[in-house]
Amino acid sequence: MTSQLLHSGSGGWPLHSETRIQPVNVKQPLSWYQGLFLQPQHFQYSSLHQEQLVIQYMREVCPYPWGVAQMQLDDQALAGEVVELRYIKAIFEDGTLVEFPDNVHLTARSIEDNWHDTTQPLNVYLGLAKLDPAASNVTEVPSLASAAAIHSRFVGLNEGAEMKDLNEGNTTNPVKTLRYALGIYFEPELADLHDKQLLPLFALEKQGEDIQVSQQFIPPVLTLSGSSLLLSIIKNIRDELVGRSKQLENYKSTPTSRAAEFNPVAERYRVALRMLAHYTPSLQHWYENPAVHPADVYSHLRSLVGELSTFSHRVNLLGEATGDGPSLPRYQHNDLAISFNTARELIVSLLDELTVSPELLVRFNRDDANRFSAELPGEFFARQHDLYLVLETGATYADWVESFEGFAKLGASGEIDIYNQRAIPGIPFQAYPDQPSGLERRPKVSYFTLNRDSDKWKVVESQGQITLLWDDAPEDLVVEMVIVRG
Repeated sequence: MTSQLLHSGSGGWPLHSETRIQPVNVKQPLSWYQGLFLQPQHFQYSSLHQEQLVIQYMREVCPYPWGVAQMQLDDQALAGEVVELRYIKAIFEDGTLVEFPDNVHLTARSIEDNWHDTTQPLNVYLGLAKLDPAASNVTEVPSLASAAAIHSRFVGLNEGAEMKDLNEGNTTNPVKTLRYALGIYFEPELADLHDKQLLPLFALEKQGEDIQVSQQFIPPVLTLSGSSLLLSIIKNIRDELVGRSKQLENYKSTPTSRAAEFNPVAERYRVALRMLAHYTPSLQHWYENPAVHPADVYSHLRSLVGELSTFSHRVNLLGEATGDGPSLPRYQHNDLAISFNTARELIVSLLDELTVSPELLVRFNRDDANRFSAELPGEFFARQHDLYLVLETGATYADWVESFEGFAKLGASGEIDIYNQRAIPGIPFQAYPDQPSGLERRPKVSYFTLNRDSDKWKVVESQGQITLLWDDAPEDLVVEMVIVRG
């Protein structure tokens, strides 16, 4: 090891070659003995040896001990086509802990001339020079303010800062410290950065004249708290599980339940409810306390997909599609969006096979004239789905069903008055006596099917609006329309 292992007076952009810089081997403890003439290399080796012990421990207990801990981007600078970090705390893959501005020198960079195709996202990276045992690793400058981009691993001041003796307190001496010389780099530059280790930060997108951080990329993070986008995905999955569990609450076992009343459909939903009760609290806890590694959360989601697969023929217990359709990918630490977005989509898809998705249910609005109206999304007109009109009331079924079937009219909102004035029947409907598969059992609820071959239903399709007119509707009546994906 040469005397210039960690010291240099200049730091130009290093020449690149295809030869990768070999890491310094500092795994062997240093041999200390009496009379040793200490040189800088002894202290450098000792410092590196202690660092590698910590890094090795981190790698043994966590397979991905690197990523962003916290990051704050200057939005005002970004509007001016400049990438500037106001704060970042991260660990590189080699275990180097950096925190700007505490132990880092970092300058802003203009996007201009680096984004050649603005129709494609621009990936942005944080770079740090690798420790080179055969070259200088420190650039000394008179002041950090006068230092532009530094391409060595470290940057230090020519003159050290005065530091007091913390024990005695009556003497001071100049102490030189080093800062990590970080740089901001863009995707087109990566081919020339063989001497750098890179940490992906975010991707930029052009929205008209505005530059925005893409919502389709999540960098490697140390915990969920390192990415608000990742945390929002976890919240979304948690909300889905909570919503579906509420739909199944009517299937809870009660002290008055009897084995003689066994219902295979009800038992299926009880099993599903127990499964949701197993996974949802953990997601709630991690959302409230996001100091958890994303790999651990993804493992939890993979287990959830495995259990949900027992209710589906489309996916096996490993999340692999048995036919066409998405499969659950392996954990990808350097692009968490791919892993977690796919997991979310697959979980929602599997939940839709178990219960009805909230977005597939529309509640009608009631006015003073006992009109119940709603706007129907286009998915309600897909013929491969089962469609039901849902009536919920505390009144006894026998007390109102004759009035409903004889006098209520259902049709397009723009045509219902004509039907009423001319005594024209509305869309034909009939009671559905069974519990629709895929829908939760709710008390005081009755289901009706519609004749979707009717010309009047085709008018609803063209208008996208539907109205139920029923003069004698119970005061507490709630009207909904729901589809179950076929």
